[in-house]
Amino acid sequence: MARLDARLELRLDKQTYERLERHAAKGNLSVAELVRQVIAHELAGDDRSWRIQVLEQGLSLDVPIPPDPGDLVRELDAGFETPLPAAARGGGD
Repeated sequence: MARLDARLELRLDKQTYERLERHAAKGNLSVAELVRQVIAHELAGDDRSWRIQVLEQGLSLDVPIPPDPGDLVRELDAGFETPLPAAARGGGD
């Protein structure tokens, strides 16, 4: 473990702190170690699990898919005052 020489004071309401204590106790951790682990996880930038959840939710949606993707582009364009540029539609024109 890295040397722990920086300090942080964090003030919490009693109810939140008690919830942290219970959660830490489940993992046989101190509250400080639990907070360090959560901070390390957040700063790691590993949001794959979140991305996977979003992708799975999107794929599970029951939405009609037009046989011609151009139909979808035209439908979306009709909903906006300014149509999408050709490059954004995947076309080169």
